Amino acid sequence: MAATGIARHATTLSSPARVHIYEARDLTLGAQELIETEQDFKLTWWPMADALRAVHDGRFLLPAGPLALLLADHRPAIS
Repeated sequence: MAATGIARHATTLSSPARVHIYEARDLTLGAQELIETEQDFKLTWWPMADALRAVHDGRFLLPAGPLALLLADHRPAIS
């Protein structure tokens, strides 16, 4: 797997906290290894075109997900 940093952004205007967004390629599907608080997580694999369509349709609801997808589709990687 290769992960590339594509963005850093503030969670809110008044917070110093930052979300770091990475793009990972060449992943392989395997068993999820979830911690106790993640037991209700569901892994879903989408082709990029389908994920971008979901963003534009308002169906991709993970808070940083739409931003990550749009940046991955349109911006070069940052270090």
